[in-house]
Amino acid sequence: MVTAAEPLRIGILGAARIAAESIVLPARARGHQVLAVASRTPGRGAYFARWCGIDTVYPDYPDLLADPRIELVYIALPNAVHTLWARAALRAGAHVLVEKPLTADPRRARALDRCARRTDRVFGEAHHLLAHPVYDRVRAVLGSGVLGTVRRTDIELVIGAPEAGDPRWSARLGGGALNDLGCYGFALARDLHGDRAGGLAVRAARSRRRGRVDDDTTVLLTTGAGAPVRVRAAMRSDLPPVQRLTVTGTRGRLELTRCLLPHLGARLTVADATGTRVHTVAAGGPSTYLYQLDELTGRIRSGLGPRWSGDDRAHAAALLGRAHRLAGTGCGIL
Repeated sequence: MVTAAEPLRIGILGAARIAAESIVLPARARGHQVLAVASRTPGRGAYFARWCGIDTVYPDYPDLLADPRIELVYIALPNAVHTLWARAALRAGAHVLVEKPLTADPRRARALDRCARRTDRVFGEAHHLLAHPVYDRVRAVLGSGVLGTVRRTDIELVIGAPEAGDPRWSARLGGGALNDLGCYGFALARDLHGDRAGGLAVRAARSRRRGRVDDDTTVLLTTGAGAPVRVRAAMRSDLPPVQRLTVTGTRGRLELTRCLLPHLGARLTVADATGTRVHTVAAGGPSTYLYQLDELTGRIRSGLGPRWSGDDRAHAAALLGRAHRLAGTGCGIL
């Protein structure tokens, strides 16, 4: 059991580059210990360990899960095996933070939730943006009613195309823009509109393909109140990068730039009947990943349990699965 004075002891499954930013740096900033990394690619784990200053490298994932020192397992493996190794880590007695998306199968989502409850472990999915304090401001604006009745929400997430050979271009590994970025938009819409365990529904989707995966997908959803939500996810170098949340109401409008990574410098603008107010998040502040780890640590130490219920997770999986079916993208997530 971790006490308030004890650092977390962390192990990483998968020597992915994102793990350095998403777990190693935040852990170091808070005095936690990243004790081990496991990689099945010869040499990759050793390189990652040297780069990040990690002492122990395991050649396979079960070896790390058998290490009695590890309390929290961060899973940075390809999307297609997230549920497999999340379940294995929970059964090994570890708390789990798994990269998104978890799954597009509601049954698997519920099974993982049951596993976490049986083992009394905290299980988190890495929708790190939701932990940033700027979203407390966004939630407060929406809750205040100053925008009036919400008429429309637009979430646009466009990044440059990953390099050739990146797992995001592999259908077998669960790649594609919808899996990589669209799931953030779904999580954000569900959180802000209070539609976690129901209400939010996928109505239509269209996709552009690059090879066997999508590189540009737009999904139209509706909230429980019937308001449309448009989520666009794209991995294209021929478009300017965009991270933008816009909520339009009958009496006002909210816009948040850099909505995925606000710590890189974001601007929240609220225009309503009283005027226009701007809140700026300076670049270089605490990262979304740091806030995410703080929240997870608090839940582990306090025994609060997960941020999302089993119904929440099943709903998220159902949204992603239906979006894939309507867009004809395929899925690749177990």
